[in-house]
Amino acid sequence: MWWLESTLSLENLVSEIQEASNRISKLVKSIKDYSHMDRGVAMEAVDIHEGLRSTLTMLKHKFKSKNIQLVKNLAPELPNVKGFAGELNQVWTNLIVNAIDAMAPGGELSVHTYPDREYVRVDITDNGSGIPEDIQTRIFEPFFTTKAMGEGTGMGLDIVRKIVNRHKGEIDVESRPGKTTFSLCFPGDK
Repeated sequence: MWWLESTLSLENLVSEIQEASNRISKLVKSIKDYSHMDRGVAMEAVDIHEGLRSTLTMLKHKFKSKNIQLVKNLAPELPNVKGFAGELNQVWTNLIVNAIDAMAPGGELSVHTYPDREYVRVDITDNGSGIPEDIQTRIFEPFFTTKAMGEGTGMGLDIVRKIVNRHKGEIDVESRPGKTTFSLCFPGDK
């Protein structure tokens, strides 16, 4: 009987090791995709969904720590955009981290992608506190922050705007308490 218990215990251990190995492999792939360590220096065709997925994987711990629900509505067959994948990942990271910071525990973040004629659109929406109307025109200014002293540099949205401009895109924000949406639009890669 002891040999049966040992065999079952060993099978469970092997199964747990395989599962952990798969999780590590997925995380390593996400880190590689996120950082684009193996990419060149020229603009290339970028799959927006690949970047969003790797960014969301990298930020999974932030979602869990605040019990944030993620809603993904990713358009099938979305055209690529011409750009620098690593820079676009900085855009997703800054916008998503800001959204998580703005939400109370148990909030909801929505990522929506869709084609719009020859453009690719990405909407990132949170149900956080919102950006006060009187400062919405200033949020992309260098060193402007809505965070408490020592919590933010005020560089995140300035960097986002510069990257979006470099990719010949546009970024807009609509915000009120309970709903803030950053809308990004990039020309599709022809």
